[in-house]
Amino acid sequence: MQEVIRRISLAILFVLLVPLLAKADCTGRVTKIIDGDSLEVVCNGLRKEVRLAGIDAPEFNQPYGNEAAHFLSSLVLDTTVDLIEKGQDTYGRVLGVIIVHGRILNREMVRAGYAWHYAKHYRDETLAKLEQEAKAAKRGLWADPKPIAPWDFRHEGARQSVSTSKNQTQAIAVPETGGPIEQTGELVSFNTKTLKYHCPSCEWAIRCTRNCIQLPAAEAKRRGGVPCRVCGGTCSRR
Repeated sequence: MQEVIRRISLAILFVLLVPLLAKADCTGRVTKIIDGDSLEVVCNGLRKEVRLAGIDAPEFNQPYGNEAAHFLSSLVLDTTVDLIEKGQDTYGRVLGVIIVHGRILNREMVRAGYAWHYAKHYRDETLAKLEQEAKAAKRGLWADPKPIAPWDFRHEGARQSVSTSKNQTQAIAVPETGGPIEQTGELVSFNTKTLKYHCPSCEWAIRCTRNCIQLPAAEAKRRGGVPCRVCGGTCSRR
């Protein structure tokens, strides 16, 4: 009886996966794990940064962020996968579904409790069900009685960043070359290493935990700053 059930289960899985595999845009190798929901795949000699569609994992600087990335790494790093492309996000990354060893990676992250179903941008009944199951079983991040969703964490980080930048306006030092810097105008997050500057609420500004300081946009430009290609270096576009 158990053998019959096993064969039926395999048959159902095959029926569900065949349509997905038939639509695979490419087969490639995962060469890098960026965080709990982003990775790098080399397909046909092209390097693609893939954001797993429909899920959102904790950021590195919040609880379970490292665990989510490590779990993702254990599943796919240096492994051959099938990639189904679902478009691009606002940061130019491929939104994708990854199939590895007959499993849908996006679902496995939610099933294990290392990612939320990102229903705001991608409604999926299976992901929603897997999230509820992981929550009930207290798997992964659900062991925390009050886990903070990453989109709320990013929003709070952006709010604090903007608040901090306003408080720091009068504390900006006079540069060694030239006169006093402009104390008015829009404040931006300036990366002193890459020389890129961002709107403080830009995802890349929030992720910058080192080398970033708050400056007026005019001063960032004076220092040779280059605007972020995503936010344009200004909050007026967001």
